[in-house]
Amino acid sequence: PEELAAYYRAHIQEFEEPGWVEWRQLTVRKRPDRSDADAYARVAEMRERVLRGEPFEAVARSMSEGPTAASGGLRERTCRGSLRSKTLEDVLFSLPEGTISPIVEDDQGYHVVQVIRRQDTRRVPFSEAQVQIREKLAQERRQQVTQEWLNKLSKEIPVWTIYDQSEQPSQSSLR
Repeated sequence: PEELAAYYRAHIQEFEEPGWVEWRQLTVRKRPDRSDADAYARVAEMRERVLRGEPFEAVARSMSEGPTAASGGLRERTCRGSLRSKTLEDVLFSLPEGTISPIVEDDQGYHVVQVIRRQDTRRVPFSEAQVQIREKLAQERRQQVTQEWLNKLSKEIPVWTIYDQSEQPSQSSLR
């Protein structure tokens, strides 16, 4: 147990799990052929429809211009630091689960998001990490014993190949 605890303390960063969110998104992209006011009005309409009770997924499928509109705006699990939009990321990691965000503007467009589930950054407790540490230490020991055995064998049994020769054969010896 002391060895496991020492390993845990020495490698504590290995037991950090980054925070993540699962979320949905409604998006209206900024485009040269549409004014920002029109884009804002369109995303505001989508947000109002969701707030009035229309399913988020249905609004996303029918109106959103985001990359996941066809799947109801559902986004994959996202870790902090993985989004291009820092503004959107800040909203996602501060918004309570289940609530609809205000309209968020970034350089790509206007967004409304909903956090479905969130897990904050956490450290795996020692009680959960013990099994993983025990397996890792056992694997390291197996590798060490194997390497020691191979070193012993290489000293006891000489092995050579034609590639061990340091000189190239001369043309006359090839004849």
